[in-house]
Formats: sequence, C-alpha cells, structure tokens
Amino acid sequence: MIIKKTYKVNDGDVVRISSFLANAALVFKTSSFIRNFDYLDLFLYIYTNDKLLSKKVRFKDLSIYSSKSDVYLTKFLKIGLETGYLNFTRGKKDKRIKNYYVTKMSTPFFQKLYSFKKLD
Repeated sequence: MIIKKTYKVNDGDVVRISSFLANAALVFKTSSFIRNFDYLDLFLYIYTNDKLLSKKVRFKDLSIYSSKSDVYLTKFLKIGLETGYLNFTRGKKDKRIKNYYVTKMSTPFFQKLYSFKKLD
C-alpha cells in the first residue's frame, strides 16, 4: 500500500495562497514567457522536478502531468526556448530524447514571483 503525502491548509495558508495568486497575475504582465497560470503550472513542474527533485523532465513527462494537448505543450516549450527561460540537454543513450530545465535567465521571474505582499 502506498501512502501519499498530504498537506493540511489553515487560514494563514489560504491568505498566502490568495496573495501569491494575485501577485502572480501581476508578474505575468512583465514576463515575456509566463503569461498565465497554465504556463506557470508547467514551468513550476519543470523547475520542481529538475532543480528540487533532481529528476529529468521529458516531453512525455509533461504530457502525462498535464491535460493539455501535444500542440499546446510544443508551443509552450518552443516559446520557453525562444525566450531563454527553458533549455534542454540531449539524452546520453538516445539523442532524440530532450531533457528540459529552467535556465538562469528565469531568476528575475522567480524573484518577482517569490516576493509578494499580503492581501489586505
């Protein structure tokens, strides 16, 4: 039997979540890549898996994670690569496989996203 981790949210967490979401909507206006919550979700998925969990992220992983179409995911990755927020490395065994990661160019975006004021 597999037991998944769960989180309990309290009232303070709800205020932080609300404040974060309001701030994120403002940050989208200044980003050349992340313009909506769907893109933010995919971007944070890549960041979390690559940087925090040290897991490789392939197109297949994004497709399994997201309910978005392959065309949508391809457009997301294309724009991410063009803006410099994302990059990829080729697989060692199979050069056709691309492993995506978040670049240092996204640091200012994360700084804006991580620093937000509490909603009144």
